[in-house]
Amino acid sequence: MTEKQIMKQKHSVKMKFVPIYLIWIVICRANNNLERENSQNTIGNKYSGPNQHGAMRRHQEEVSRTLDRLFFKYDSRLRPNYGGPPVLINVTVLLGNLGPISEVEMNFRLDMALRQKWNDPRLKFSPPEGARSDELSLNYEFASKIWLPDIFFPESIQSFKHDVMQPNTLVRLYPNGDLLMSTRVTVISKCPMDLSFFPMDLQTCSLLIESYGYTTEDLVLLWSHGRTLESSAYFEIAQFDLLNITLDTLQLEFSTGKFSDLRMDFVLRRKLTYFILQLYLPSAMVVMLSWVSFWIPRDSVPARAALAITTVLTMITLIGTTNSHLPRVSNVKALDVHFALCLLFVFGALVEFAVVSYFNKIRFRNQGCPAERQFHANNPNHKGHAKARYSAVFFSNGHASISDNNLNKIESKPKAFNPTHVIWTTPPRNAPHLRGEQLGPVVDIGLIDVYCRALFPAAYLLVTLVYWIGYTNALYEKFRWTKGAAAAQSAFQT
Repeated sequence: MTEKQIMKQKHSVKMKFVPIYLIWIVICRANNNLERENSQNTIGNKYSGPNQHGAMRRHQEEVSRTLDRLFFKYDSRLRPNYGGPPVLINVTVLLGNLGPISEVEMNFRLDMALRQKWNDPRLKFSPPEGARSDELSLNYEFASKIWLPDIFFPESIQSFKHDVMQPNTLVRLYPNGDLLMSTRVTVISKCPMDLSFFPMDLQTCSLLIESYGYTTEDLVLLWSHGRTLESSAYFEIAQFDLLNITLDTLQLEFSTGKFSDLRMDFVLRRKLTYFILQLYLPSAMVVMLSWVSFWIPRDSVPARAALAITTVLTMITLIGTTNSHLPRVSNVKALDVHFALCLLFVFGALVEFAVVSYFNKIRFRNQGCPAERQFHANNPNHKGHAKARYSAVFFSNGHASISDNNLNKIESKPKAFNPTHVIWTTPPRNAPHLRGEQLGPVVDIGLIDVYCRALFPAAYLLVTLVYWIGYTNALYEKFRWTKGAAAAQSAFQT
């Protein structure tokens, strides 16, 4: 077989498989088209049944005609039932975030979704046939064409609506004319605080909702029945625990008439952990540091002076830094009382150092008196003037007397003597029992430090216990009407 015949035979074999290949391509494409149509029909059946495009178009046209009929002769300048009974506005709140709460500015910030529901008979309609739901979900532009309640926040410092990426507004219209509008707003409102118990205080921050122009004859605000207050998620406030949320309905009377108000009270308890770690413990440690001077020898004047002055200045700096972050109020705070007690004990340690230094100076100044010279002449084995421990007390007759079990009575008369002047020094170790007619008691300078080592800590511990017990009981008596943290959870379910 020639080469030409072989090539012709291969070509004929290939041509036999071409129709089969073409048929396979056609079948695959037809199968893909069929699957695409089936998926589209499935999605269409889920929402509008078969023949989805035509049904959806007819439904949209019918809704558009319904809205056009509703706005025909609709006057958004007039409230519903104008000239008749007042419009009832049912309000619910979805809490988004609470805080920060500022003691300096005395305000708080609240992010929420404010939901209002009312009935407008002019917006009644018959639901289109074949619709998934009787209600109509509309966008924010619909709200600009209808009457809306003129709600505002009387005690707000700043408030605004959110409009990223579009205005955060939900509008739903029901066949009976009910309207539901939910708007996400942020309010910075006033929160007057009583800081007498700071930082162990409980505060109540209130949010007022009021109609600006409509009196109770035209508009009444009501908390909606059921889930009036909801929370989008569990939120935690930085410095406070949310104890309770109370809702109330008020009527406030002004010169322009009576207005309907809603009030939402947030009962907050300040967290004490931060203040204990940052203020109470450091101030207590500064007080304890001042007690170290009682163990430093009284002759080490520079060391004791540096420690005493440093602790006093540290307390003053701590008090000033803390008060710079608090409002300048006239009432005394619980923290001010604690700082005052700490400063008093630190200053007491400084005064104790001054007293010991004063008597120690007198001791060295009197080592050259005649009574001492006579004492050392009779006791040549004594350690000398610088380290001598003796007791010399002047009598009213101008004589000094030193007596001991092993020593004879020594009398001398100084050159310059004031009959009313008394010098207290320390008795010698080898003469613990001094006898004589004295104008005043014999005082051991070393005992001052010894007594202060026990007296200062005991007094500070006692005062601290009285401080915490007293303020805790007073706080409980003032706010005993609160029900605890469990009330906050029940508020979300009422």
